[in-house]
Amino acid sequence: MKIETETDTITRRDFLERHFNKYNSRYKENIKKFAGLDSASLVVPFPELDKPIYSRNIPYLSSYLSLNEGVLRLETFLDDNDTPSMKIVYVPSVISGEKLWENLCSDKWSVKMTSGEIKEIDARLDFKDKTQQTE
Repeated sequence: MKIETETDTITRRDFLERHFNKYNSRYKENIKKFAGLDSASLVVPFPELDKPIYSRNIPYLSSYLSLNEGVLRLETFLDDNDTPSMKIVYVPSVISGEKLWENLCSDKWSVKMTSGEIKEIDARLDFKDKTQQTE
């Protein structure tokens, strides 16, 4: 191992991007089923996603969303203000933005376990105090 004598700096954004665990999941069955239909995006700033206690629950949210008819994709990202956020892409002619939001705010989630069993669990993330933006 060689230690460099020079130091370098990175931007705040680069630092945050390096430490933020991005997540991107596409729901193949829904994408195949609803191919060709117009989609919309629901963006939710979720500042706590940079903390592992929250980010480790994203796979449960993804499993829950994948079982919602008309939801195509979930991704997490840093927005233009460096705020951890999530984007949910859906087909509004199948599930309205209002219904999707209602589902996100549910106290119980139906998720598919690795065994293939569908199980109802307590919601792992709370959306009730979050704001939403539609794209």
